[in-house]
Amino acid sequence: MTGDTSLPDLLEANRACVACTLRPGCAAPVPGDWVGQPQARPGGLLLLGDAPGPEEDRQGRPFAGHAGEGLRTLLAGAGLDRAPLFLTTLVKCRPPAHRPPSAAEVQACTERWLRPQIAALRPGMVLTLGNAATRHLLGTGPADTGITRLRGRWQRAAPAYGGAPLLPLLHPATAARDEARSPGGAWDLLARDLAEAAGVWRGEREARPAAAPAPPPLF
Repeated sequence: MTGDTSLPDLLEANRACVACTLRPGCAAPVPGDWVGQPQARPGGLLLLGDAPGPEEDRQGRPFAGHAGEGLRTLLAGAGLDRAPLFLTTLVKCRPPAHRPPSAAEVQACTERWLRPQIAALRPGMVLTLGNAATRHLLGTGPADTGITRLRGRWQRAAPAYGGAPLLPLLHPATAARDEARSPGGAWDLLARDLAEAAGVWRGEREARPAAAPAPPPLF
């Protein structure tokens, strides 16, 4: 795909992808979907998870299961359900047995689909959910600081992904397991971080990202 391919064309082409070893084990790729109204202009929000799960694979849309319902509840509570927010994942096909996507699978899928998606979207803000998506968009390695330390702290996406302000978030599956929803728990932290993102989006406060990390060494 070229850098000037439109997002609708990318989504349509992605649905026919058979480029990596994940495709034979899933129902179909899950390219991404909008919350709220789609936006043709650049500058919207991108929410990025790790990979589709079984329910996403079945329905063909990201964050479709129980955790996704919780995420949509929290987005509505923060007022982000009315923003031009595009939901997608690092890899577009479900890895088997709930395992994380491999480095080779991430490379194949992001080069073919995620980078062109971000080039077409040119998001003004990126929200990453979980370790794999956060580390990849920041350009850091698997041994770097985990999501529990990074969450709620503004960063910048790596230059290859446009350098937009990026806020790491806990994965909604973690929040969904927090049935008590007590102050300081996973549900509360995710709600707070989404409220922070919404405040920046509405111009009520300013994101103060750290400098983008240096890319990892090639050797």
